[in-house]
Amino acid sequence: MESRSSPAPRVSAALDAWLDDDAWAAARKRAAAALGVLYDVLPLIALGIFVAIFATVLIRVCQRARMPEYRRMASLPLDDDTQTGGKQ
Repeated sequence: MESRSSPAPRVSAALDAWLDDDAWAAARKRAAAALGVLYDVLPLIALGIFVAIFATVLIRVCQRARMPEYRRMASLPLDDDTQTGGKQ
């Protein structure tokens, strides 16, 4: 009994040969290298954003012009005793 070969192995072999082409291999290597560089740079970008925001907040807090506002906030009660008259 003769077995007929299905077209799937031929297509698969053709696809494998097409994907193993040197141009595709070079493209895959470039894509992998680009992703590698991207994954190396993203943490540095995140760190830069964090440092910029942290420095901005630190500078704003340390400004002398804001000192009276912070003193006023420091004198506010920590809990809301004004509604109950201080009694519980």
